[in-house]
This record gives sequence, C-alpha cells and structure tokens, in this order.
Amino acid sequence: MSLPSKPQLEKVDCCPVCGGAGQYDIRGYDPEYSTVIQVYSCTRCQTSYHNPRMTGEALLEYYASGKYRKQERRAIVESSAQRRIRATLHYIDQYARVQPQRCLDVGCSRGYLARAIHERYGAEALGYDVYHDPQAVIEILDNKDIITGKFDLITCIHVLEHFPDPVRELEWMAGILEQDGMLVIEIPTLRVVTLPHPVIFSREAVPFMMRRIGAEYIFIDIQVINIGIILAWRTNENNRNDS
Repeated sequence: MSLPSKPQLEKVDCCPVCGGAGQYDIRGYDPEYSTVIQVYSCTRCQTSYHNPRMTGEALLEYYASGKYRKQERRAIVESSAQRRIRATLHYIDQYARVQPQRCLDVGCSRGYLARAIHERYGAEALGYDVYHDPQAVIEILDNKDIITGKFDLITCIHVLEHFPDPVRELEWMAGILEQDGMLVIEIPTLRVVTLPHPVIFSREAVPFMMRRIGAEYIFIDIQVINIGIILAWRTNENNRNDS
C-alpha cells in the first residue's frame, strides 16, 4: 500500500495529557513525507506534542501500509521484544494482585508478549493492534469494538505515545480492567521527534494521566535508558479526578 505524498494533519487546541496550554518549542522533519513536524510543549505538565498532528485516519493509513514495521530491522525488533517480555513478566510476578486469567496486550505487534503471558500463566491472552503483522505469532484483533468482557491484566508496551489522544485510550483500558487487575504500561521519556509518535511524554505527565483514569499506581523511572514503567490498578470510579 502506497502512502500519500503528504499526511493529513489537524490542529491541536491543548495538551492531550492534561488539557493545559501549549507553546511552540521545536520542530523536526520526516524525510519520507518531506514534511516538517512542529512540536509544542505543555506549560503545565511538560508533555510535548505535535501541533498540527497526523489525524487518526492518517495514522491508521500509515500503520496499514506496513511502513512502520518495515523501518525496523528484524534483529533489533526481536532483541527489543525479548527484553520487554522479560521485564514485563518480572513486573507481573512482583506486583500483580491476582493471578492473570485473562490478558489483553494493546499494540501487540507480532504477539510475542501475549504468547509469553499465556505460556507462563496459562492465561487467555488476546492481542490488539491496528496493523496485522504478517509475522504475527498469535491471532490479532484489529477492532476495539469486538473486544468483549474484562481483563485482570492489560499490557501496553511502547504504544501509548502512538495515540493522538492517549488519555482516551487509557480510559478505555481502565474501563475493561477488572477490580484488582493490573495495567502495565511502558513509555519512552526521551524527546525524539518522529511522525508516528504524536505525543512525547514527560515524567511529570504520569500523575496527570493516572488521576484522569482514577488509578492507584507505581511509577518506575529508568532514567539510564529513558523509559518509564507505570503499574496501575483500577480504583473506585467515584475517585476519578479530571482536573
């Protein structure tokens, strides 16, 4: 599938994490699209975000083309996947409040993590991704509307930064999480400007996001590799704070 010469863009009125005001900060450049990426930074939570950004439809078109996966070297993808699997299983072993019985991996890529969770815990493990990778090792669902029921474990590893509205996606995940179920999120915290990452999270963004979904959480800041791990548990919805 070929990509259009220019991506469809839309203006962003406020920070997608906290709703605060943003101001122009830096810009990057995407050589494939021959387009400038203009980045704003929030004066409230320090999140950086593309403004204008690719529309949701443009992002889906980008992933459906397979371009994102083709840019990655197979050896790097597999090595990174193994590291993330080991780390995620460690956090589940250490912090899960219930034995995983039903897991959803959001942005599952080829499905290595979901398969590992199934093999380790005997849990039913589903993968959700808008792009069907031809090298997938599990069956992948590409439509949230066909995902039913609740889960006691949801993983979202280096995916949240791909969403134009990450808080809305977090609210969806929190809504299908069982009481005492755990949400495992891994986000990059390094400011790298790239077209399919419309949001660049700051460390200060984490408490804003967790308050928005009313979650109890632990944040593990691995500064040496600029990665943040969020382990979150659903709390009473009445405690949700949208401020």
